[in-house]
Amino acid sequence: DAGGLFLVKLDGDVPPKALPKTLNRVDGESAVLFSTLGLAAQLSQQLGGLEAGIFPIDLLLPDAAREQPYRNLMRRLLKHWGVSAKRQFNRKHYSAGVDICVGIRAIHYFLNGEQVYGAAAEGLASVPASQGAGELDFSSASPAKGASFVPSQWSIVNESAGGMALTQVSNISAQVRAGEIGGLRAEGSRQWHIAVVRWVKSDESNRLDLGIQLIAPSATAIAIKPALGGMSAHFQAALLLPEIPLLKQAPCVVVPRGGYQAQREFLMEAVDGAVSTFKATQLVEATVVFESFQFNLG
Repeated sequence: DAGGLFLVKLDGDVPPKALPKTLNRVDGESAVLFSTLGLAAQLSQQLGGLEAGIFPIDLLLPDAAREQPYRNLMRRLLKHWGVSAKRQFNRKHYSAGVDICVGIRAIHYFLNGEQVYGAAAEGLASVPASQGAGELDFSSASPAKGASFVPSQWSIVNESAGGMALTQVSNISAQVRAGEIGGLRAEGSRQWHIAVVRWVKSDESNRLDLGIQLIAPSATAIAIKPALGGMSAHFQAALLLPEIPLLKQAPCVVVPRGGYQAQREFLMEAVDGAVSTFKATQLVEATVVFESFQFNLG
């Protein structure tokens, strides 16, 4: 129950897996146990030192540990190497289909009635959908204002209240990696849910599996730009995630990586053209692709 134990099979080319709770014996000739508790303890100590202002070199860490993305990686490793998290919801197994679009700009497009609106079109028009902001989109977009996005069809392997395992077989059109943000729509539905890709796996050449975490039941398409940028700065597509009182989750803004800066003031343009001011307050999550943060309206 302490977690931090992984089963490594020596008779196959497969990655380690968290030790099953029901396993009470391991064949030492075909498998070994790997403990990450020592790594987790050291990582926790180093992370605490960084937060206390100790220089990375004094903690046997590279200078990159000064940066927030490096510390986010340390926190994620600590989460997986330390005590194993217990599943909060039971998974249901059944076969159904979903549509997925990946990337802030693709989600923005579908939330806005499959069109780009107002000032956000300037940001989309200047960058091809397959480039910029580190995003990988299921997209047929061109750098024109009339750019469109095409969702990809996936099958649900299993589902719980917190996430899903999805699969795509044979005609795989997806370019996707862990850390992507995506929109998820059930077959026959018009409602887009917001999710984050947590893992990607391909055990077969003609099959791709995804593990996704649902982070919001909906979102609003908005456009933002730094308030200090003046008229020279372009509005960029962003997402506004709603408050979820049951989860004690405050409203968040989702932007491409690098867009967050504590106490930075932004202008926000809504679909109807109304512009308001808000200030970034607290970073919620940062991946290789996007950042989400809480804010206060100005």
